[in-house]
Amino acid sequence: MKKLIVIVAVALVTISTSAQKLGHINSQEMMVQMKEYKAAETELERYQGELMRELEMFATLIKQDEAKYIEDEPNLTEEIKASRYQELMQKSQNFQAKQGEAEKKLQDKEAMLMQTVLKKIQDAVQKVAKENSYTYVFDTSSLHFAGGEDITPLLKKELGIVD
Repeated sequence: MKKLIVIVAVALVTISTSAQKLGHINSQEMMVQMKEYKAAETELERYQGELMRELEMFATLIKQDEAKYIEDEPNLTEEIKASRYQELMQKSQNFQAKQGEAEKKLQDKEAMLMQTVLKKIQDAVQKVAKENSYTYVFDTSSLHFAGGEDITPLLKKELGIVD
């Protein structure tokens, strides 16, 4: 009787394990091939250029003010020197704050643009997994090892990516 129970248990485990179908993809590799990703990168580069031009203009104005201060310094009273020096320090601090704001804006823009791309990949993974009866789909871009079938070709077809 014990042998029968063990045989039935092993059979049930084997049946339930074989019913699970595993697949894997590399979402990073796939993402860089998508036209939406390329468009998002182009938009991000344009936005970064816009922010950089703004910062460069501000930096140029500060440099001009510094040059004027150095030129006028010998003829200024101590009181005026201190006041203008303080103004330059304030402008420098404002510039540093603007740099931080620009970095934050760029990160926010990147997150917003990539969210759309990642959502499209996620939806395609769910659709392909359901259509092909995959129980689990692992992303090899975040795992060191993944078993199962590589379903990247199925996802590329779903996403319209041509090699």
